Amino acid sequence: MAQQLFFSRDTKVYIKFGTKVWDLPVLDGFSFSQATNSSEITLAEMEGSGGSSRRGRKQFNDSLAPAEWSFATYVRPFKAAGGSAAGTADGAALTHAVEEVLWAMFLGGKSYADDHQLFQDATPTDVGQAALVEGKSYVIKTAGTTNWTGIGAANANVGTAFVKNGTAVSGSGGVAEDVLNVPAATSSKFNADLSNKATLGTADIFFVLGDANRKVYKLKDCVVNEASLDFDIDGIATINWSGMSSEIIDMTSRTITTATNPPAYNAVSGASGAIVAGDVLLESDNGHRLSVVIDPTSSGTATMTTGVYEGTTSTTNFIRNRLTQLTVVPTANTSYIGSLESGGYDITLTGGNITMTNNVTFITPEEIGLVNTPIGHVTGTRSVSGSMNCYLSKDTTVNNNSADLWEDLKGITSVVTNSFALDFKIGGTSASTPRLQVSMPTCHLEIPTPSIEDVISVETAFNALPSTIDGTNEATITYFSKQ
Repeated sequence: MAQQLFFSRDTKVYIKFGTKVWDLPVLDGFSFSQATNSSEITLAEMEGSGGSSRRGRKQFNDSLAPAEWSFATYVRPFKAAGGSAAGTADGAALTHAVEEVLWAMFLGGKSYADDHQLFQDATPTDVGQAALVEGKSYVIKTAGTTNWTGIGAANANVGTAFVKNGTAVSGSGGVAEDVLNVPAATSSKFNADLSNKATLGTADIFFVLGDANRKVYKLKDCVVNEASLDFDIDGIATINWSGMSSEIIDMTSRTITTATNPPAYNAVSGASGAIVAGDVLLESDNGHRLSVVIDPTSSGTATMTTGVYEGTTSTTNFIRNRLTQLTVVPTANTSYIGSLESGGYDITLTGGNITMTNNVTFITPEEIGLVNTPIGHVTGTRSVSGSMNCYLSKDTTVNNNSADLWEDLKGITSVVTNSFALDFKIGGTSASTPRLQVSMPTCHLEIPTPSIEDVISVETAFNALPSTIDGTNEATITYFSKQ
């Protein structure tokens, strides 16, 4: 039999989060691996009476390191078609993103509410109208007679997500539960309200290799550790995702390839002669799209995950970086020695990066006599940082160009902190194009670094901080679909 080779271009990636599976197109350069932690014992002794000295060594496997994975995706917002067709992201025709499940995992989401297509905590908190916090996200659970119009939702509109904007709520009833994202007709907003947790939401990531004889690997209990957003001037906006997993499992022997979904109970032969929870189905009549068995039955057919793949084949939801705009505005608690303009700085970008990190650590036991495996993860300090690149420019009629920003930042020797609001409008501001806005209201800027090239440019590094040390408002991510 000829050897089977697998080509990276044939690979498909799927993410199982709760009872749904997201189809995720990835770019070339993806990876996944798992190493072994080992220890070594060596001998070191002086020369014996016979003139010999033992110099041997012995090695032991101590534990499996957490598996590591990484891949890149394009930034792809889209407006759902609505209705109940297979693969739809939302029955109400709201804005979503192909990669939104990864943002949900990164920002602390642990479950998905099928009734209103929102990511939330595993046990969402019910909040009365009097306890709503400005800037946090909620969804109306029971309307009562409350008038919600002033905060983004119509009266008695159960299931509507909104952000509390400070407007008073009147009426009675109206209990809301806190959520992670707020999809609307033209935009979808993600925040970090649920991220102050010791553990984050996990999911299973499946890599399907090959085009004919497919091989399926499952990365169990994956956590998203880092999201790095790149927007070079001539490219398409991309996000580099990376994280860890407790184990890599070869699921090929537990994979069904059939046109029947859900499959029959006896579709897979095994010890029991039947399918079990966690078995994988590749639908041969649907591009070999992946689904997972949730609840096998003793007879008949199984309950399967449902797929979300709307927007994955669209050619109109890519974001052009060249259209990107940036606003740099000093906040009220920033004072300068220099010519600081209250209206902010006019910065035209040539490129940039925003990197968000959870600083996750996996915990592994250290029992001797066996190979230990990771038991789970814990979070570290949440970090949001990046850089913005632009030409060094000066306009003698105003004091808000990149050269002025450089001079102002150099002149604040008596000020230990600074605070700027940065708004990256990746893809521009036009409603006719898809775009992504990353808003960071409290950024500490470092002194720009010049780069001597044909045209002199500067790079300014920044760190996005919460408004309070225990806050979660470092950054808000808002997708805008093409209208």
